[in-house]
Amino acid sequence: TAQMNTMRVARLHGQGDVRLHDEPIPSPRMDESLVRVTAVGICGSDVHWFADAGIGDARLERPLILGHEFAGVIDGTNQRVAVDPLIACGECEPCREGNPNLCVAQHFAGHGADDGALREWMSWNTRCQFALPDALSDEDGAMLEPLGVAIHAVDLARVRPGITVGVYGCGAIGLLTIQ
Repeated sequence: TAQMNTMRVARLHGQGDVRLHDEPIPSPRMDESLVRVTAVGICGSDVHWFADAGIGDARLERPLILGHEFAGVIDGTNQRVAVDPLIACGECEPCREGNPNLCVAQHFAGHGADDGALREWMSWNTRCQFALPDALSDEDGAMLEPLGVAIHAVDLARVRPGITVGVYGCGAIGLLTIQ
């Protein structure tokens, strides 16, 4: 359990400028659980944040903790979880239409104003935490987010057996898409 009052975090302060800090362990709100982070993937978007202090039209406005592909253990339990980095509002039109990935009021770990998982402890919405079976490692749990992106891409492309496709870019998501 979170017995100490502080934790180590890695914050991006500017282009190529990551610094370690000691910060208070977050206190979960009513709809959150405190998770001890055990595995974090480094995504291409994290690399863009590091190299360019932003991604797309999102710019670094304050020191940011990166990391949105992660798994951990819920504090006070032995429950290992994979964590969905997207908290959708559930009320906007895209959410009501079943497209929470297009939520207009979303919070996304490691992006904009929402700190990510490159830290020892993280409070995150409990409904975004999914039990990991014993057959999957914590590292496997961290890979479920990019796997979900790859599966969504294949579904959107309507890929079917026997058709020819091209995958441009063989990072984690490209390789998962090929699989």
